[in-house]
Amino acid sequence: MVADNGKFRVSAMMIEYLRVSQLTLRDQRFLLATIYFQHLLGDWPSIDWGVARNQEHWMPLKAYRNLGCAPRSNDARHFQAATEFWQEERVLFDNIALTKDHRHVRWRFSEFSFNMMSEMDRYALMIAERLKAARTDLDLDVLLQAVLHHKMRRPEFRMLDQGFQCQDGGLVSFRLKHVDGKLKGSLQRLADLTGYRFVVGYLQEGRMPGYTSAIIRIQHKGTEWPSGRIFKFPPRTRQFSLVPETGEVQQSLQMKV
Repeated sequence: MVADNGKFRVSAMMIEYLRVSQLTLRDQRFLLATIYFQHLLGDWPSIDWGVARNQEHWMPLKAYRNLGCAPRSNDARHFQAATEFWQEERVLFDNIALTKDHRHVRWRFSEFSFNMMSEMDRYALMIAERLKAARTDLDLDVLLQAVLHHKMRRPEFRMLDQGFQCQDGGLVSFRLKHVDGKLKGSLQRLADLTGYRFVVGYLQEGRMPGYTSAIIRIQHKGTEWPSGRIFKFPPRTRQFSLVPETGEVQQSLQMKV
């Protein structure tokens, strides 16, 4: 086991897998909590993980509840549904289930998971307590991307583009009214949590009018955006910016604890 400082790493490869998987809040938070527990048990990330991968682990449901994975009750149905989802997914786990007494989760991650989590050239250093702050699946999606990119000189990332194409080869567009409020809500909560400023541009990159992706840029004291550069987007872009409700930009490179 390793000392628990409340933080754990998630590889960029795993984050990209989660982004395109479009998981619900329940399933994504449950998975990230399990990744955190696997980290505490000391089995990954590691280049030589052949023996470790064959080990099965367990944690009490109370530990999951402490990270917001389910209502604070003795009802295990939430965890039953989550473990059944990952059993049926058949990619990230070789085995996962509740114990017979329905008081613990036991699991064994797959070789595919170990491969992704062993590629740590790029990773997000997550604060485990942040998992329970998420209200929506988009909250977690944005948080993962922000933590992955926020230490760059000019941090930016894309959302809402799943790489889908129409039959004619064009990009699939989305209705702004279906995503705008949700994205603004997630980013405002993250701005209040981190103290960062976010500048967002909805891009129209297809052959016909229609929004195809959102570029999200991060600004804090440690970033190096040239004057006005953070607001420059391609033509036909609709943009907005958000700051913490305090109106102050965070003076640290680190996400606020």
